[in-house]
Amino acid sequence: MKRVLVTGGTGTLGREVVNCLREAGYIARIMSRRAGMLEGGE
Repeated sequence: MKRVLVTGGTGTLGREVVNCLREAGYIARIMSRRAGMLEGGE
């Protein structure tokens, strides 16, 4: 599996990007200032 870093992954657009990447088989790492908003991420 390929790994991808998504900055702003807890925002409105970032969450959609992360979901699409995971559905496509990627491992999505999320970098965000709002760690409390993170659900099921690494």
